[in-house]
Amino acid sequence: MSWIIALAIGATFAIVSGQMARARNRNVALWTVLGFVTGFLAIIVLAVLGKAETHVAAASADNRTQSEYGRDGILSVRDVSVVFGGIVALNGVSFDMKKGQILGLIGPNGAGKTTLFNCLSRLYQPSKGEILMEGRSILTRQPSQIAETGIGRTFQNVALFPRLSVRDNIRIGGHCRTNSDFVSDSLKLPWVRREERQLNEKVDEILSYLDLHNVADREVAGLPFGTQKRVELGRALAAEPKILLLDEPAGGLNHEEVYVLGDLICRIRDERNITVLLVEHHMGLVMKIADHVVALNFGKKLAEGTPAAVQSDPDVIKAYLGDKHS
Repeated sequence: MSWIIALAIGATFAIVSGQMARARNRNVALWTVLGFVTGFLAIIVLAVLGKAETHVAAASADNRTQSEYGRDGILSVRDVSVVFGGIVALNGVSFDMKKGQILGLIGPNGAGKTTLFNCLSRLYQPSKGEILMEGRSILTRQPSQIAETGIGRTFQNVALFPRLSVRDNIRIGGHCRTNSDFVSDSLKLPWVRREERQLNEKVDEILSYLDLHNVADREVAGLPFGTQKRVELGRALAAEPKILLLDEPAGGLNHEEVYVLGDLICRIRDERNITVLLVEHHMGLVMKIADHVVALNFGKKLAEGTPAAVQSDPDVIKAYLGDKHS
């Protein structure tokens, strides 16, 4: 839409300039062209100033909200329920996350873990309840806006572009952090070239961080499953998330790969200052790296606390092993 407005304003300036030149016996063609260019450039300048003002206002709002919410809190799930027809997938689930935590979300199959993830990434709308990110509701956001709020995600089943290279898949993740538009891209304006250069540098850094440089220019479809998992993780990191949602990242990995994955998740938390919410069936991984654990069963919160406390909770043992083991 912005380029249509720019063309319309440019055409208006061109017509006005041409009429004024004709009235004063000036070179009509020259003044028409100058009028068009002036109008076109004017709308670009206004667009740039508007973006700058929007960013300043957003930063100011974020600072106010963060001071109100508290320095440590980052995510709050409050009494969230999801109902599909007559099926209750989540029933009044509540918990809070602090910055820098690795929180493990566990439970048997069908407990509601992925449903909750889909609420956090706005693929599902809760039937009731609230989800706050740094004190601000995310439920008013569209799914396409979630990445820019600071929430990144991987999926149970790898969701990549199979015919694109590893590099391009990761580059796509950084799109939400760019500010260019159709007009700026078409004209290759200086800030567009600067953004492209910065994005390429970010992608190269992530390729090195995840040890993907050797396959950077290969199509994703031909790579082993474990490597594809790292590519998807790289795409999430390119969005510069504050919270990283990992949906069963150890699925399909062998014992050695799971060990490496656990170390990598801890490094991401420590080195990149990213809070991690982890859904995982591999209890050894969760209990080793999580600071806090929330257990779900049949859509309800069953237990919450330290890994040791949740692991020894009678209700959790019953949910996993049955009555005779509780």
